[in-house]
Amino acid sequence: MTKFLTAFDFTDDLNIKESFNEANWKFALLALEDILGSCLTGDIYNVAADKIHDGVVQFNFYRKVAQLLFNNAQTGIPAWYRCLKILLELNHQILQPDLDELVSSVWVDADNMELQVKKAREMLICAVLQTYAKLRQLPRLFEELLVVICRPAADELRQELLPEALQNCLGQCLLDNPPSQNLEICRLVLEKMQNDLSYIQEGRRESALKMFSLSVLMHAVIFSLKTLDDSTPLPIVRQTQSLMEEMLKFVRGLLQRLEGVLITDNLWVEKIQEASLLLTHTWHEADTLFQIHCSKYTSPDGPTGAVSPISDTVQKLLVLRESGGQVTSPLSRFLQKLLALHRMKRHSLISPSPTLDMDTQDVLCETVQVVVNSQELSVNLYTDQTWDRQFCSVNSDTYPVAFWFLVTTNLPLISPYLTREVTSRIADTILNSLLQGHSGSNMEETDLSFLLISKQLLQSTVMCELPNLYSAVVTSVTDRLFGLLNASDVQFFCPSFFKSCTEIGVASEGKEGLIAEISSSFNRLKAIAEEIMDCAKTGASIPISKTQVDTLLQLVRLTSVLNPYAISPEDYLGLFLGLFFMTLCVQRNENGALSVPVNLLKELFGLMDSLLLGKNSHTILKVVHGSTLLEAAMTSLFSRFDKDLFRSVDSSSWFSFLQSVQAFIHSITHVILERKSSVRINLDKFTTFMIDRALAVGTSFVDSRDCADALYSFQLHLATFSTLCKEMMSVLGKSPQLDEFLTQLLGKIISIMGPATQTVLMGKADSGLGQSFSIDVGTVMIKSELATVFHQTQDTGDGDHQHKLSNMTLYNSFGQQILEEIYPTPQPMEVLISSLHYLSVFYLAAEKTRVSDLESVHIKILQSVYKLLSSAWLSVSEVKELEAPLINLLNQLMGSSSEEQLQSLFLMIRGGLVASQIDEGFHKDVFATVTLIKLLASCSLSETTSEMFWRVVPHIMSSLVFVVRASGQVSSLTSLVTVPVIETLITLLRQGETHISDPHHVVLVLGALEFVPLENQCLEDYYSAFHAIHEALYAIILYYPKIMLQASPVFLNCFYRLVVSIIREGRQKEEDEKGKDSEKLLKCAMLVERMYNHIGTTAENFTVLSSFIVAQYVTELQKVTLRPEIKAHLTEGIYCILDQCVEQDIKFLNRTLQMGVKEVFRELYKNYTHYHKSQRQGEEKYTV
Repeated sequence: MTKFLTAFDFTDDLNIKESFNEANWKFALLALEDILGSCLTGDIYNVAADKIHDGVVQFNFYRKVAQLLFNNAQTGIPAWYRCLKILLELNHQILQPDLDELVSSVWVDADNMELQVKKAREMLICAVLQTYAKLRQLPRLFEELLVVICRPAADELRQELLPEALQNCLGQCLLDNPPSQNLEICRLVLEKMQNDLSYIQEGRRESALKMFSLSVLMHAVIFSLKTLDDSTPLPIVRQTQSLMEEMLKFVRGLLQRLEGVLITDNLWVEKIQEASLLLTHTWHEADTLFQIHCSKYTSPDGPTGAVSPISDTVQKLLVLRESGGQVTSPLSRFLQKLLALHRMKRHSLISPSPTLDMDTQDVLCETVQVVVNSQELSVNLYTDQTWDRQFCSVNSDTYPVAFWFLVTTNLPLISPYLTREVTSRIADTILNSLLQGHSGSNMEETDLSFLLISKQLLQSTVMCELPNLYSAVVTSVTDRLFGLLNASDVQFFCPSFFKSCTEIGVASEGKEGLIAEISSSFNRLKAIAEEIMDCAKTGASIPISKTQVDTLLQLVRLTSVLNPYAISPEDYLGLFLGLFFMTLCVQRNENGALSVPVNLLKELFGLMDSLLLGKNSHTILKVVHGSTLLEAAMTSLFSRFDKDLFRSVDSSSWFSFLQSVQAFIHSITHVILERKSSVRINLDKFTTFMIDRALAVGTSFVDSRDCADALYSFQLHLATFSTLCKEMMSVLGKSPQLDEFLTQLLGKIISIMGPATQTVLMGKADSGLGQSFSIDVGTVMIKSELATVFHQTQDTGDGDHQHKLSNMTLYNSFGQQILEEIYPTPQPMEVLISSLHYLSVFYLAAEKTRVSDLESVHIKILQSVYKLLSSAWLSVSEVKELEAPLINLLNQLMGSSSEEQLQSLFLMIRGGLVASQIDEGFHKDVFATVTLIKLLASCSLSETTSEMFWRVVPHIMSSLVFVVRASGQVSSLTSLVTVPVIETLITLLRQGETHISDPHHVVLVLGALEFVPLENQCLEDYYSAFHAIHEALYAIILYYPKIMLQASPVFLNCFYRLVVSIIREGRQKEEDEKGKDSEKLLKCAMLVERMYNHIGTTAENFTVLSSFIVAQYVTELQKVTLRPEIKAHLTEGIYCILDQCVEQDIKFLNRTLQMGVKEVFRELYKNYTHYHKSQRQGEEKYTV
């Protein structure tokens, strides 16, 4: 080893040669790191063997390396820290003699803050802490640390002692450390502070800096201790109480020594303030926690729990003055606020009653003003700076973030005592930070930013529990909506917005107090609503700039986070009306483009729709009639067509916008129907308005039907009509009188929709969205006509009469067109789904109207479905998306199918299940047949149809097994044929639990699983095959446990394939290969764990083979090194099998396994006994 190192220009004694080039340190340290790393991973250094046999030769070599590193410290090179970390892992005694140098150069006096150096340094310090914690020698480490801290040094140049990573590591180490040692560490720190107390009065700057460092350390240690509780041993309680008494005495002594002292050094005063306040805060929090959880602990501050002499005495420190005035650092202000919050918490503990006397309430209000006040919030607090939650890093830059975090996390405590002004300021601060904020890309995961705090607060459920603040936020949003526009425009269109409640009109006579205030507020909102509706009905538009549009879009997206259920009725109305008012801001700018893009209008209508889902949706109808609101919205939109504002909108944006308008109309109509708010008047009025509008513009639009604007207008009419129809149909059957009225309205609407739909179809909307829209409209028309005819015949009592639909010719031609176009060429998914829904309703209409060619329609639909499924352009994943509408369609087709129709279907299935088709290249036909079987098995068939289907299922299953054998030989067909066939078999097994009685057919499925290929597959195909085999086994173990036990060898063979496969695929690989497949393989490992668990718990008789299962597992495990995350799941799974093994099984395994495998088993069983078995027994004991 020495010869290796001499090649780096070191001497045999590992000193630097004169010829050594300082520029080569980086390369030398990297090489040294590799050599030391090889020694560690290769297990070359055995401490005991080196000491007994070799006379500590290796130890002396490593000591020389350590001295080389310390004598030539390269604190700016990350490899230097990593070399020391490896030496520590080899043997902590290598670095023990240089512990003070290690603590000094690596921790306390480190000055290089470059990111890579910082991370390497923190990893080394954490390793030191963890090592000494394991050795139970943390007090010794802290002794060295305190010596280094208290050495004479330029303390103001030192970096923070405990950054977040180190504080977290220290906290974890102290949690695992004996309580007595933790208390010993606290005493060591306290003694150091007591020793330095005599120097404080002299005004030494270095003494103040050291005192602050010690107070930070004391805070970190105490906040990492396990709290006392009633189970804590009495000696520990007494030691803790003694420590708290000494600490209290020290803090009081520190403050008393400072009384009357006038110091001119600002830094001295600042650090003493910070140290005193931090120790005060630490003492208070710990003392309160101990009192709450441990009845044996008595506070040195007295049993009354008064807010304490310390908090009062600390005020003397805060008035320390220098000639320039009071000195208060950002951290001191922050700690002051923490102490104020503590005072409030103590009051809450002492007086938990919700009703407080006036004196206590005044005290709490004054205390809240210390935490947050309007003067502090009036300053622009927003900053891009981040904060790591550490006291040491609170400075003038990070203070706003720390202050905002403190305020927002304590809102439930302080909000009842906040003034209205401060509450409004907080709401404005939340919105300002979200509107103008952005998170830095270099932000650490655990860092806090102003934006992140505000975002999490607004999204949290805590905000919903603070009605005053939530109201202030909603009010601020509403004011900003109106404030975006020019005041003159708002004054012209909506003058009531600028008027107060008293100016609008006082409350009704006889109403007093809060009721009068609410009534007058509603009068104001009602006046605003009337003005906005009048404005919308006239088709008025409001000018708005590009900048205003961007701000409005931000504000709308921010508002979408709000919970409508937490908004008060008044705020809800104000916000809704503000959003509705914003929809008027649509006109052309100087360039001829839309001033407000369609996507913003979509966002506005979408947001109004989401608000209408809240509990206060009915309040809108208190200030404006539902029909008036709908008419205003539609008039405003139609007026945009008159101005050609939608001419340049692309198809995709238009249909997305159309969906949001439909959702808005749906929600308003739903509120009208649900609240029974003048249902007849509102629906009749709006329906009449829409019909008149459609009739008035119909002729002119037909003449210009090639115009996109005209086509869009017709689509808007149809979208509105179809939405109305859906809502009316949803309430049919609840009231005979209402049914009669609604069917009349539906009839009127259908009479208009027929010609309008034909106009749209002639408009040649070639886009997929346009086709989908037209098909959906046709589907709604058929449903509406059927609902109307059904209720009419129900009233006359002639249910068997042949129904007639007025637009059946249109429906028939539309259906024929769909059947011809659905499969030959690729179609968008939305068109396919809409088409299948249409065919379901169309076939129902054909049945109801008893068309003469119903048999032909039935055959054509089935053939089209089959051709669609066998289309080369349709992928497997797309077929899965179509499964729900296909099942719906097949339910309709098979609901009343004749025996001849069923026979023709079965013949179609038989023709598609010929295994030779795989070899001939017709695998898509096989796939279509397999999918059709799966869908049929999932349908709700009639009793006769179901009986016939399940009678032929055994033959189908046999054919499917042959198909699997053929497709399994072609690797490329795994996801295209093999996996779909297995999924179909799984569906048959699950749905046929009561129909499949012959065990032979279940065993056939197990045999088929053997042919599913798992080798030489791409990851996606591998996972799909793995998942399919697992689901098949799971279906058998769940639905056919007796058959599974009878065929247990075959079952276990299938499962063993999965185990072997995941062990081989889950072996450790290079780092760059891990990320690509880790997620899928982890899912596979979880599936194996799940199956192990089911095997271990499903049947007691299965435990006979438990030892065999374990032997298989360890045999495969011995061959590879698994990834830790994969191994963790497999290990938990095999533990479930070991739970079923008796002592005789364990002895048998120890006796029969081969040597290498036996070692693996012994390690597995040792961990099982130590971790899993003891935990399970504890859980069983607890359950009993």
